[in-house]
Amino acid sequence: MYSAFKSLLDKLENNAADSINFWKEDPKIVLGVLFLIVIKADGRTRPEEIVVYHDLLDHFLEIGEDERYLFEQEVSKRMRAIPDLDGLMEHLHDLPESQKRLIIDYMRKISVSDYEFHEAELTVIARAAKLLGLSEQELFH
Repeated sequence: MYSAFKSLLDKLENNAADSINFWKEDPKIVLGVLFLIVIKADGRTRPEEIVVYHDLLDHFLEIGEDERYLFEQEVSKRMRAIPDLDGLMEHLHDLPESQKRLIIDYMRKISVSDYEFHEAELTVIARAAKLLGLSEQELFH
């Protein structure tokens, strides 16, 4: 998994045209980055958010602890090379609606894990839901 992630980051850094195909082949990477964007949206990373993030990586994305450390280090170092939210979400647009709702639910779970509401995090989640074609009613159910 790490070698695939490293390859993706190298492609993004070099602006390789085939990087889009790589994203489509491994949506786990897209989701891991998306969840990290929620954590970093308010400019502060809280321990509670990291606990939920690790739980999602372990159980939802099935990224083991040994891979997780390398994954997080690479994502943190290269967040500026990752496409904007619009670019990330286009790779998830063809998922079934139930999976889209699950992704938004996980984003919300990360956001409220510190028992605080941060406008920046909510803005990211609302934008992601809109880009996935989900209505506001689905966002706040």
